[in-house]
Amino acid sequence: MSRLSSSNRALLYLYDRRREATADHAGEGVTQLGISEGLGIPRSHITRVVRPLVEDGLIVEEKRHVVDKDRKLNVYSLTSKGLTRVQELVDEASDLEVTVRERGRTERMAVSELLKTPNISLLDLIDSAREDTALDLGGGRFILCDRELCLGPLLDRGEELFAAEEFLRADASILVILSNRGYGSSSLMKKIALEMTDKPLLWHDLSDDGSRARIEQQVNAFIETISNGGLEGLNDVEAILCFDNYHLIPEDGVDAMIDLMRRLTVGRTKLMVAMRRENPSYNRFYQKEDVDEGRVVEVYLGRLGYECVEDMFSSDMDPEALKLIYMMTRGQPLALDRLKRGDDEGLRSMYPNEEVRFMMYLRTKKATPQ
Repeated sequence: MSRLSSSNRALLYLYDRRREATADHAGEGVTQLGISEGLGIPRSHITRVVRPLVEDGLIVEEKRHVVDKDRKLNVYSLTSKGLTRVQELVDEASDLEVTVRERGRTERMAVSELLKTPNISLLDLIDSAREDTALDLGGGRFILCDRELCLGPLLDRGEELFAAEEFLRADASILVILSNRGYGSSSLMKKIALEMTDKPLLWHDLSDDGSRARIEQQVNAFIETISNGGLEGLNDVEAILCFDNYHLIPEDGVDAMIDLMRRLTVGRTKLMVAMRRENPSYNRFYQKEDVDEGRVVEVYLGRLGYECVEDMFSSDMDPEALKLIYMMTRGQPLALDRLKRGDDEGLRSMYPNEEVRFMMYLRTKKATPQ
C-alpha cells in the first residue's frame, strides 16, 4: 500500500497524543512544533498540513497554556469527526501484517492483533503496515551473558575500532581479535558489542566452560529467545554472538565453533571471538582460506604506543622512570593500568615481587626541576 498522506498521519499522531490536551493545559507535543517533529515535517510546512484539517472539521485549533512555556500557543486536538476518520484508517489497515521486533525477537503479526497492545502508537503501526517496514516495540536490548559486562578503559585502539566498524557493515560474519594476555582483546570486544551495535547480544566466557555442550546450550537459549526458527533461523535475525577467552578449549568445543561458523553465511548475525594469539592452529575453528576469502576478519592487538603511555601517567613523572616502566611492561595495557592505579596485588599476579616493588617505586619518581 502507498504511504499515508501528511494529513492522515497528522490525525493518527494527534490520536496518539490525545491525552496531552486537557482542560487545564497542553503538552508541547500537540503544538505546531511538536507535530512537525513527530511527523518529520519542516515547521514551515505544518500550517499547510493542519489548516485543511481545521477547515474540514477534523481537528480544532485553540490558544492554550502549554507546559513550561511563557505564552499561549496554538494547540490541536481531534474532533468527533476526526476520531471517525482515524477509525476508518485503522479499519483499512486491520487485515495487513507487520514485521514486529521486540527485545530482539522478530515475527509477523496482524495489525488487528497488534491493536490490542497497550499504548501502541497508531501512527507507527499503520506506517509500518502500509510501507512494509519493521515495527520496533522496544522492551530494551536483550543480552544473555554468564558474567557481568563492565566496560573498562580502552587506550590507543583507533585503528582496531575502525576495522570493527567496517566489519559490522560488511558481509563478513566473523571477527577474531587476537592478542597476548592482558593486551585488551576482551575490552575491545566489549567496546564493540556494547557501544557500536544495539543488536541482541550473547556473551560467553570460554575460560569458564568451553565444551560443546555448554556452547550449544548458551547459543540455543539465546536463539530461542530472539527467534522462532531455532538454530536454522540464525541467519534470519540480526544478533551478536561473543565468545571471550578462547584459548586451548576442548576439542569438542572447537567442533561446536566450526559448526556455528558454517551456519553464519550472510553476515546478519555476527560472531566475535577474543582469542589468545599463542593459541595453536589446531585449536582454532577457522583456516587461513577463511581469512583470505573474507569470511573471517582478523584484528591483531599489540603493545600501546609510548605516547599513549606518556598520556596515562602524570606529566611531571621522571621520563627515564617512564621509559623503564614501558620496557618492563612491554606496553601491556593491563599491567600499565594496574600500575597507574597502584594495584600491586594485581601486578603480583603478573610479575615477580621484586619487579613489582621496583615499578611501584618508579611510578612515584618525579622529573628533576630544570
